[in-house]
Amino acid sequence: GKMSDVDVNEVGGEVEDLDLGMDKKKKKRPSKKMDSSMPGGVDNGEGQAPPDGNEDQRVFVGNLSWATNFQTLKDHFAGCGEVTKADVFTERSGRSRGCGIVEFATLEQAQNAKISMNNTELDGRTIFVREDRG
Repeated sequence: GKMSDVDVNEVGGEVEDLDLGMDKKKKKRPSKKMDSSMPGGVDNGEGQAPPDGNEDQRVFVGNLSWATNFQTLKDHFAGCGEVTKADVFTERSGRSRGCGIVEFATLEQAQNAKISMNNTELDGRTIFVREDRG
């Protein structure tokens, strides 16, 4: 029985050594962090511009009536500029969540919409408009 006891202890020792090795590797990880932040940097910089560069051209609209759909929303904001996209957020049931996004062709139009459409009435409710924070 003594032999197996020694084996067990030795295995235990080896496992501990492995753990230490892993700890050391973990602490040495900054190099990996830099790797992952490099693509991230590209994404946040130039890489993000094409897919999400229109973020500033989007406004968030809240307090919508449940009756309001994207078409109503689009028409309501059409006076501010060229609406490239209007979206009403809905729950799984399809019921409106009472908020949405309107995207404009230019940043100026979106800024204009924030000023001129905030606290306007749409489908009997006073809506608020602010920048879309994603």
